[in-house]
Amino acid sequence: MTRYPDSNKWAGTSVLLGKHPSQTLERKLSAASNHGFDGVELVHSDFLSHAKPNNFTPIQSGQKVQSVCKELSIEVLGLDPLKNFEGNIGIPLSKRLDTAKEWIELAMAAGTTVIQMPSPFLPLSTRGYGIIIPELQ
Repeated sequence: MTRYPDSNKWAGTSVLLGKHPSQTLERKLSAASNHGFDGVELVHSDFLSHAKPNNFTPIQSGQKVQSVCKELSIEVLGLDPLKNFEGNIGIPLSKRLDTAKEWIELAMAAGTTVIQMPSPFLPLSTRGYGIIIPELQ
């Protein structure tokens, strides 16, 4: 595969690398590396399913993932999806900010600065820019 210095990095999302319990996070990362990817977008649930059997906290899981990625010469390009954050009038902003803080800590532990936030889709979400924009700032 020809790469150019200014080209985007090739990545796949961890959920596309397997959902069966036998597809451990380490195995998914190895598959990404073996198939020429530069990195992976990690789904939040993969950190949780990696942490539990290893008796890790999610942060420890993120640190382990970063270590494995370095060994495989790939990187975590993003963490997703932080769903229903902005405009979610069903959950107080302070609680959503606590969740966002946890996600930021996890992203940093995994070695990425990107957290993907899809558009909100809950019935208790507002489309009002007067609420959404300040919440994202």
